[in-house]
Amino acid sequence: MARYWLAHCEGFRVQGPVKGTVEEVVGSVDTQSAERLVVRRAWRRRTVPVAAVDAVVPAARLIVVAGQAEDPGRALVDTVRALVLVVAAVLLAIARVLLTLARRSAVVAVRVLADARARLRAAAEKRRRAPSRRPRTSPAQDRK
Repeated sequence: MARYWLAHCEGFRVQGPVKGTVEEVVGSVDTQSAERLVVRRAWRRRTVPVAAVDAVVPAARLIVVAGQAEDPGRALVDTVRALVLVVAAVLLAIARVLLTLARRSAVVAVRVLADARARLRAAAEKRRRAPSRRPRTSPAQDRK
């Protein structure tokens, strides 16, 4: 009888280390057997192996889970997923800092180039307006 209710417990409340509502029953080809229950609470889903189910109360539409409720491999997957998210967040922060530095460097470079251009124009204008002078030569060079 419990096998039947485990295979047809979608929508049942779950109590124990994992709380929530059974969203999906994952089973084998046989519709009377379930292997895992997908329990949802808010936006998070957890997988509960059927072996962790302590009791099924069909009249109350309740499943009681005891002990370790998650698949052992699931904890590793969750840890790796969290680590990937942290690394992605750090890389995003680094990219933002580099982009900000690049923008600031570009602004500084434009200002420096504009200043250099203005100085070169001023120097060229000064040379253009200055009277032409012959270079001085020493008396020894004049005799040659």
